[in-house]
Amino acid sequence: MLFRKFLRDLWHNKIQFISIFIMAALSTYIFAGMGSLYNGLDRELQEYYKKTNYAQYKLYNGQGFESEDIRSLSDIEHIDKVEKRYIIDSAVATDYDNSAIELNIVESDYKVSQCIVVKGSNIDNSKDAIWIDYRYAKEKHIKVGDRFTIGIEGNKFEKEVKGLVINPEYIYQVNADNIIPNHDDMGFAFSTYDSFEDVVLDKANAVVISMDYLEKNDKDAKNKVSSNIISKLNNGNVAYSELTEEDIEQSTSNYDIFSTRDDVAGHVMFNQAIEQYRAIGIVFPLAFLAVTVLTMLTTMTRLVDKQRIEIGTLGTLGLKKDKIYRHYISFGFFPAFIGCLVGMIAAPFTLPYTFYGTLDTLYTMEEWKPALPYSSCIIVVLCIGLCMGVTYITIRKVLKETPAQAIKPKVSEEINDSKLLQSDMANNMNFALKWNLIDLIKGKVRAIMTVVGMAGCIGLLIAGFGFRDSLNQVVIDQYDRIFQYNTKMALDSTIMATEKSQEVKKDINDTYTNVEYMYEGKVEIRSEISSNQYKRKISNLTVGSNIKNIKYYNEEGKSISMPTNGVNLSRKLAKSLGVDEGDTIKIKLFGTKEYKNVNVEKIYVSPVTQGMFISEELFENIGYTFIANYATTTDVIVHEDLSKNIDSKNSENKKIRQNVSGKTKKYSKDIDGIVKIITKSKLQSDYEVTKKTLDSISLILMASAILLAVVVLYNLNMLSLYEKQNEFALFKVLGFKDSRIRNLLLRQTLLLVVVGVLVGIPFGLGLLYIILNTMGDSVDMLMTIKPLSYYISLVLTCGISIIMNLCFVFNIKKINMVSSLKNVE
Repeated sequence: MLFRKFLRDLWHNKIQFISIFIMAALSTYIFAGMGSLYNGLDRELQEYYKKTNYAQYKLYNGQGFESEDIRSLSDIEHIDKVEKRYIIDSAVATDYDNSAIELNIVESDYKVSQCIVVKGSNIDNSKDAIWIDYRYAKEKHIKVGDRFTIGIEGNKFEKEVKGLVINPEYIYQVNADNIIPNHDDMGFAFSTYDSFEDVVLDKANAVVISMDYLEKNDKDAKNKVSSNIISKLNNGNVAYSELTEEDIEQSTSNYDIFSTRDDVAGHVMFNQAIEQYRAIGIVFPLAFLAVTVLTMLTTMTRLVDKQRIEIGTLGTLGLKKDKIYRHYISFGFFPAFIGCLVGMIAAPFTLPYTFYGTLDTLYTMEEWKPALPYSSCIIVVLCIGLCMGVTYITIRKVLKETPAQAIKPKVSEEINDSKLLQSDMANNMNFALKWNLIDLIKGKVRAIMTVVGMAGCIGLLIAGFGFRDSLNQVVIDQYDRIFQYNTKMALDSTIMATEKSQEVKKDINDTYTNVEYMYEGKVEIRSEISSNQYKRKISNLTVGSNIKNIKYYNEEGKSISMPTNGVNLSRKLAKSLGVDEGDTIKIKLFGTKEYKNVNVEKIYVSPVTQGMFISEELFENIGYTFIANYATTTDVIVHEDLSKNIDSKNSENKKIRQNVSGKTKKYSKDIDGIVKIITKSKLQSDYEVTKKTLDSISLILMASAILLAVVVLYNLNMLSLYEKQNEFALFKVLGFKDSRIRNLLLRQTLLLVVVGVLVGIPFGLGLLYIILNTMGDSVDMLMTIKPLSYYISLVLTCGISIIMNLCFVFNIKKINMVSSLKNVE
């Protein structure tokens, strides 16, 4: 009997229970979907690292490592493999526009940071072989068996492509000017000592180290290994804990740079992306879960109130309270359970794949596979438990009464004694305002539900539009305000280190206008956070004198001068180091062994390029030699070799033609020192491509906002119709037209929307802040929301509420005045 009643009640209230089903499904879908995304990313990353035995540590020494150094490191506890490597980061692909290639020369039986072969054969001791970056080869249409010419310090070497590979060290490969990998512009390659024995002999300028398996969060063991490595290469077998900071800095170390995985941009960025998706996956479902519970509360309140006589009758007939409890709690269990089940099943197979396109643009992984985490059960238990809980509370109110009391219709809530309604302010209100005030006091839960739904709607819309505005602002900040040049030229470091550099500079100055020279490289930075405790970062270094082609701005948007007695740090780098203007930091250039003390003069904001700027004068005063490896000009230089790609239909060419701030000039092959040209318009177009992929986050936020608003308002309108149908019938008897009733409801809806907007704006700003601050150490986007975005968000929120209100008005015409008024006592 109760089962048939259960099915009948579900059918009669199908719209409300379908809404609960949808909201429960969405809550679980987003939570489980985002969980499958970030858990899958983390699992695939760890599998990738394990499969390739990705190095935990990497050491560089420009003068080369001795065999004894490598053997001594193998004796350290938890060290698994220590292997030598020769890395040439200045190699170029001479047949492919001199695009940058980082060449790794390894032993044929290498075991650390191994490549995964996508096509071709594994790395072996072939003497005429090279293995090319798969993503780079795909862009350049390079196939296995092709001949590939690589340029090293002016010499060319032609090798056969034996395979196309991916490698964990190059998950995220960018240069100093980009945040987006451009696989058409740069790549990597692997070969063996046998193949390049005439170039490097048996030298090693790098050492890669892998560890025995340790727990992911076993920081103490990892720190101990790091300390022992530094100790071995500095002072033999002296324990690192016994060394003072002065001892470490003054010792003659056998390495230039010591880096861990946390110094690798790809590792850091990928893990920060995981945390970003984790944060979104927790915040997003909360709004839908709250609406689910509130919808269940209002639906069951209406159902129980409507069936008071039936409940009282069941009690009178002797039906136990336990059975009545189970009967009504099942209304909370089954819709929520089925919704959660559908959401849980659908999430791993759909939602993560909407993000993989964006991720594949940024990162190179072997596979993109979702993995549903066990924690997804939390949202299922929470959703079902809350729905059952509010159902229990609702039915308990009736079952606490005697059957004689329950068998009577519910007496309307008396609010005549409300002090607010008896105040002078209430007495001066017109009928519409006073009626809405009374209705809101009677329907507190419904009002709260509306505010929560509208707050979630406008908050998600603001976050979505704000994220898009912030992405667009990068173009203005980075490529219009900071980069004042139109072309950047990569110079041959070997030539620029000789007397011929003056001839190269003269040729460049005679050919192009507003030319400025810089050195760009890597630098190790250390900051003291407390006594004998330091933070260390490897970042980008820029050195120049009287630079005008690059301008920096502080957080207030004011232009700041180039440093004279110190260095300028990017805001994101300064934050990660825990330093501010006026603090002292220690720097060590790649290829050197001593730290230099410098003061932080200014902190600037740079959306794309994070790093440090130092003047040429101070750079030389602290003991370094300035050798320019880049030059900038306000001219737009077009490489003749690229003419086949630059036509009237080419997007980059259109930007070049539209550029009015610089003259378009062809690249001069007569200048030997220029290795490569990089146009600002090309950098910008690369960013635009990735910006389109990141827009998927905006679209998800906006779609969620609209869906949330529609579901919430529909449920509330149906609930409102039930609760107030007696009043609406009475209004009709008194001669109220449908339009006047509609206006009464519209005023109430707009009032609640206004409150929801006021609550939702801070929520949206907070959500946007979380998204932007989990974008990674390489990105420092300012939170930008244009007034138009606020306006569109407000219009959409109000528009949805008005449309849903108008749809609801048609149901008022269907109210049966006779049957409705019979219920009025």
